[in-house]
Amino acid sequence: QPRPPRIFDENSPVAAWLRGLQAMSLNEAVAQCHTEHPTWPDMYLRPWTQAKQQLDLTFLATENNSIGDWQAVVRAIQCPTLLVTADPAAGGIVTPEGAAEICALNPHFQLAHFPGIGHHVRFAVHEAYMVKVREFLKENK
Repeated sequence: QPRPPRIFDENSPVAAWLRGLQAMSLNEAVAQCHTEHPTWPDMYLRPWTQAKQQLDLTFLATENNSIGDWQAVVRAIQCPTLLVTADPAAGGIVTPEGAAEICALNPHFQLAHFPGIGHHVRFAVHEAYMVKVREFLKENK
């Protein structure tokens, strides 16, 4: 069976962005990320940026985003699980239809949707995200 196409490769915009971050000093990269993401808490900005600078870019030649039968993986989860979703129009990965399918496949899943927010929910709206996480943990002790 052929492998699905890679999402990120050596010529992708993500590759160019990562190379650009890695060519900067840490302070320059943090400043750029702060400009791109002004709502992110400072306590996360530097470590996140540093991690991107330390990322081994050889993954660009090998990355494969396929996990095969994800529905079987979802069905097999046997513990309470918080599914955090964002707005696909802003960069969120899971669509409302995908979230509904996941929740229908497994009653252990609870949905926390953040409209108008992109992929990095935990940083972009940190306090609102933490409220949802704390509520989930309190309900599922």
